[in-house]
Amino acid sequence: MPRSLADAKKRIAILTTKPLDPEKPTVEELDGGLNASCRIVASTYAVGPQASETVDEKAVCEEGNVQALSTSNYSAEFDVFRYFDEETGLPETGTPDSEEDIGDQLFQMLKTKGTIVWLYEREVGLKSEVPFASGQPVEGYELLIDNPQKPQDQGGFIKRHIVGLPQKAWIDAEVAGTSGGGSGE
Repeated sequence: MPRSLADAKKRIAILTTKPLDPEKPTVEELDGGLNASCRIVASTYAVGPQASETVDEKAVCEEGNVQALSTSNYSAEFDVFRYFDEETGLPETGTPDSEEDIGDQLFQMLKTKGTIVWLYEREVGLKSEVPFASGQPVEGYELLIDNPQKPQDQGGFIKRHIVGLPQKAWIDAEVAGTSGGGSGE
């Protein structure tokens, strides 16, 4: 099997409703969220595990520094593109019959401090536009959203920097079928 370039291989769904079983979100639950893959600036997307905390406690008889893994850490930061109506200059609500029909909905979903969302990411050898399917591996994160920030680079497209504080993570999750889900949490 050949290696696969990472370019355009992440599918990202952001949900406002927690899946019944966050470790096994259904295709229906993921499709019910917002497909954010084309609304996030790729170079700023940093969602995932970070180095775990460590504990330095060795026994008297042990030589050298002995460390044990402790609390897991996660991060979630990315810039989102903004979309505006060409005539009014106001946030776009979506264009009927367009490819995505979501307009500025991603920013609107993430603009209020304290909002909780569930972000799911699939990174496999499929293009981002390929829909989720049962059995695919995904990572899931429950995020508490902070105030959107203006990015340092304010050239190019209008965008906002989103910081999500991970509350829970399911890094070995798997997409379940279209109905059922799991037992919940």
